[in-house]
Amino acid sequence: MKRLLLTTLIAVLMISGCTTGSVTSEKIIPLQKKTPVILVFIDKTTHSYVEDELSDYTKALRYDGLIPKVYIDDWDSPDAVRDIIRTVVDEDPGTEGAVFIGDIPIPMIRDGQHLTSAFKMDPVRFKDMQRSSIASDRFYDDLDLTFDFIEQDTLDPRLFYYSLRADSPQRIERDIYSGRIISPRHSEQKYRDIAAYLTKAAQAKYERNILDQAITFAGHGYHSESLTAWEGQLYMLKEQFPGLYHPGSYLKNYYHTMSQDLKKIILYELQNPDLDMAVFHCHGGTDAQYLLGLEDPKSPMMAADYIKRHFRSKVRTARERYGDEKGEESKTYYKEQYQVTEAWFEGLYDPESILQDSLYYAAMDIYSSDIIETNPMAKLVIFDECYNGQFFKENYISGTYIMEEGATLVGVANTVNVKQDIWPNELFGMVYQGARIGQWHMFNTYLESHVIGDPTFHFNHSSIETSWWDDILLNAKNHPKTWEALLESDNLTLRGLAVRKVFELEGLEGNGFLVNTFNTDLSDNVRLQALKCLAILRTPEFYDLLEDAAHDPAELIRRVAANMMGASGLDRYIPTLAVAVETDVSKRVRFAAKGALEIILADDKDTCFVFVDEEMPASRVDDINNSIRVLWNSSNRRLYDDLLKSLSESGLTDRQKNNQLRIFRNYQFPEAIPVLLETGISENESDYIRTVALEALGWYHLNPDATEKCEAILNTLIEDDNTPAVVKNEALKTMNRLKAGANNPITP
Repeated sequence: MKRLLLTTLIAVLMISGCTTGSVTSEKIIPLQKKTPVILVFIDKTTHSYVEDELSDYTKALRYDGLIPKVYIDDWDSPDAVRDIIRTVVDEDPGTEGAVFIGDIPIPMIRDGQHLTSAFKMDPVRFKDMQRSSIASDRFYDDLDLTFDFIEQDTLDPRLFYYSLRADSPQRIERDIYSGRIISPRHSEQKYRDIAAYLTKAAQAKYERNILDQAITFAGHGYHSESLTAWEGQLYMLKEQFPGLYHPGSYLKNYYHTMSQDLKKIILYELQNPDLDMAVFHCHGGTDAQYLLGLEDPKSPMMAADYIKRHFRSKVRTARERYGDEKGEESKTYYKEQYQVTEAWFEGLYDPESILQDSLYYAAMDIYSSDIIETNPMAKLVIFDECYNGQFFKENYISGTYIMEEGATLVGVANTVNVKQDIWPNELFGMVYQGARIGQWHMFNTYLESHVIGDPTFHFNHSSIETSWWDDILLNAKNHPKTWEALLESDNLTLRGLAVRKVFELEGLEGNGFLVNTFNTDLSDNVRLQALKCLAILRTPEFYDLLEDAAHDPAELIRRVAANMMGASGLDRYIPTLAVAVETDVSKRVRFAAKGALEIILADDKDTCFVFVDEEMPASRVDDINNSIRVLWNSSNRRLYDDLLKSLSESGLTDRQKNNQLRIFRNYQFPEAIPVLLETGISENESDYIRTVALEALGWYHLNPDATEKCEAILNTLIEDDNTPAVVKNEALKTMNRLKAGANNPITP
């Protein structure tokens, strides 16, 4: 499926000059051009309500240079849809994407948490299949992934549960892009919503709209209050969207501490009729965007009011969820824990007090109900937030944005929680330069990320036509010489994309050019793309380069490098990380470096690490060495006195062992590898605990010794006929994960 050789090569590659801040006019002219094909899936009931609107939408797709193929049925399973996609992709290499309209079956993926950025919910502790699974259309758009069907949901028949197979590829490489057009309402209003949306999406195809007005927002807790991290993110965005900084353009970057009235301000901004894009980086829920935290108290009285409100909220929640008795237990806990009197809970169940507290918290966040009253105008909304894309749930907020009467056409949102240390604007400049949202999003390899709305929507650009993106992404996608030529482009977005494509086409052969790109390219985005590709290859040059990456001018690159050093488990990085803990200007980098040191320093040898740097003042060296000693002590206590010691205790229940073993998914202590292997092969352990231990080993893919240490033992388990099937299955999956590397090494 991947990397099919093109029979039609590139006839002409013309590269002309460019002016500062503009887009180069590189054009690729194939001998034979394929017209992009879009597959449109809709259920019969929805189709009966929106037949005319769907006809208008498909006409608009043709006007926009696409060939729509419409499939109407009472879809009884995701496999029925996937079989059609596979057949069409095999028969027509021009197939570019798919649109799912209405009640198309929803795959709920299990046993693939390593394909997400952060989701690690314990399926044993959380018995709810829906909560512990990931709604993901990677089932449809990555046709190489293989699954075992488990069951259909008994309460919501649209949901179908699948387990990622052990012999499946363990990294996502998408064949097409996809998008969901599905209403946030579950009543018959949903059909009117979809009809109106299709009309809106069709009309947009006949308009020409340059992306020159945008807002961004960074919420509380997202960057751990690191202004340096926020600054770095905005700088990388400026690289990709230079036009937003030209005269006549409009860009406002909001940070949550600017005002406690930011909710009103953001809702006002969203109603700007000329707004093209809104980007949110904050925490979220299914129907909420959590914008603000509590305002810093300016007096003791204000601080006391905040604490009282917090107590009331916690006690009320306990009472609502578990009854009066739990509410009283919660109140007693807070009184004893914080040594406060009954007066601190005044108005606890008073209706007026409850109303005022609700209004106070509601003023800090945006809810679906707010969007219904707002009619947002941003054509594109990026929801870098948890759960905003749960399209199977009522009132999911990204769906509310696109289905209201405003101009919002497409969102990018997540079905589960996401990590905040990701690279949310990877290759984002493609959108600014006229690529379809789906064409950009196809390079997103997380299970949870989805296009909500029409994935074929695109902005226009003064220098690049969308049809040009069709040429290089469809007709030249597997032609190395095209992408090698684009490595020389003055356009940093094209250079970054070329780095990604040359890596995909050349693999290990591209190691040298990736190292050179990281060492020489002036773009933060391009350098990070090279680092990401090198982390997948895991060559010796990658491990050497990490020490330079820890000193990179880009905050995000330094942060990513620190995380990768920790995951490697190599003590060669101790001096570099120690300096970062003490001296890096970014709070996020210091936090990442500290976490990495805690992993690497976990060693039972009586060792004192001494950092020496002749150019650093002696007092600073002492500070660094002291930090190392403190972290070494705490790391040893945690690993040996807590985790490993407790695992050796015979009295632990399977649930207790499970809780301990799962910690190694986030903290890859090298010293835990033998223990995990021993647990995985032990016939004295339950099959379940053996699989938990083996699964944890799969997170050690950046540790250069892990595969070598594990391979022989894992192969023995796999080949032994006496190995229980579930254990054999997990051993095979872990081996394949270690060999494949991270799905996305930015979030290892």
